[in-house]
Amino acid sequence: MLTIAQKFILAIGAVAILAIALCPPWVHTFHNGEGGQRDRPAGYQFVFTPPGLERDSVYTGVRVNWVLAVIQIGAVSLATIAGVFITRKSSPDPPRA
Repeated sequence: MLTIAQKFILAIGAVAILAIALCPPWVHTFHNGEGGQRDRPAGYQFVFTPPGLERDSVYTGVRVNWVLAVIQIGAVSLATIAGVFITRKSSPDPPRA
């Protein structure tokens, strides 16, 4: 059975993961003609409204940085699990005869 503290920690973890999923990290991308690619962080933006490109920019596109998003979700998940584990009730010792 989960304690109130554990339920609170799970709720905060779920909200944080939802926030990461709805506002992921974005990168501006540039592909040169020789197959090379450069990325530049573009900040965090709502998933359905990606950030725009700057007017005088050499960057040609924008995409979600899924590697960073997965790392963030993993870190939040681990912290949530650790918080639930730390706040668990300790089981009473069995009576000694």
